[in-house]
This record gives sequence, C-alpha cells and structure tokens, in this order.
Amino acid sequence: MLITSHTSQLADLTKVALDPASIQKALGNVPSGVAAVCAEIDGVPIGFVASSFSVGISFEPPLVLFSAQNSSTTWPKLRGAKHIGVSIFGRNQEKACLQLASRTKDRFLDLDTMVSENGSLFIGGSACFLECTVLTEIPAGDHHIVVLRIRDLAVDLEAEPLIYHRSAFRRLTVPLSGPSGAVSGFSDFADDWFFPAPVRVGQ
Repeated sequence: MLITSHTSQLADLTKVALDPASIQKALGNVPSGVAAVCAEIDGVPIGFVASSFSVGISFEPPLVLFSAQNSSTTWPKLRGAKHIGVSIFGRNQEKACLQLASRTKDRFLDLDTMVSENGSLFIGGSACFLECTVLTEIPAGDHHIVVLRIRDLAVDLEAEPLIYHRSAFRRLTVPLSGPSGAVSGFSDFADDWFFPAPVRVGQ
C-alpha cells in the first residue's frame, strides 16, 4: 500500500494495475513537453519525437535526456550521428509533431528544417534548440535512457512550449503564482527544485 495515513482520501484514488498499458495510461496524467530528436546523416534527414525528454539533469556539465524504446528502428540509425539536434516544439506545432511521429508518412516532407554545420537537424518555429552529443546510454527495461550533452543552445524567450497530457496536445494557461505569474523568492526553495525565470539581455 502506497499510502498509510489519510486513508479517507483513498476512496478518491484509482488503483492502477501494473501492466504496461495501464501504467502508460496512468502516467499520461503527468504533462510533458515534446521534442524532436533529429540529425542529417549522409544527406538524409533522420529523426523522431520524444515525449520523455527531460531537462535539468545536470547544469555542469549541461545534460539532458530522453528514453528510446528498444524496438525503435530510428534511434539505431540516429545514435551514430556526431551531433544531434533537439527541437522543443512550440505551442502551435501540433501538425509538425504528428508528422514527425508518423510510422508511415514522410516525416520531413514540407517541414521547415534547419541543419547546422555539424549535421544537427532542427525544426523551424520551435521554442528551444539544443545541439547535443551522446554522452551515454543506459538500458532501462523496455527502453534505453539516452543522456545528451548540450554543445550549443538557443531559446525563443517569447515562445510557449507544446504540452502533451492525457494523449492530447495542450497549451499553457495563465501562471498561478507571483507577480505576472513568476514564482518569487526562489532562493528559498530546496536544492535545484525550481528553475528561475529567464532574464533577458539588458535586465
């Protein structure tokens, strides 16, 4: 039993079976950003969508990660790239995300793409762009955890990310805390739980 006190609240909870489909559905209640992980290899664009992309793994050195299914046919091709581009989708990029996630369509047909001199491929209009190299891969059940080291980074401070939640795309609404939605007094939070708001040049 996960909860041993406040048992009156248990009646409001839904017990989840520990089979893959049930777990996947339950954890779909946790919102996440959506990232395109891409590179150009021998002149051919290769990439896929990762809803497991996570930031803040480490700031020194700067590390991010995502998980790739062991059954993926794209990651084995992509892992050999010297550099990999990560594009965090913006709030109006649902169609681009669905196209890049397709199993049957040309994932890059008519997409606005940019390729760096290192071969990293980015999706135009995204909220954030990271050029990365693979640091390590860790077997984790039916997935591999892939840790990337950030080599270059650019962000559109005015853009809002696309959110994936309960098998649907969603957008941010008005922030809940602090003046203009910013959480104030972040130095009082423990460890690195909180990301302070970005500061624009000149502020």
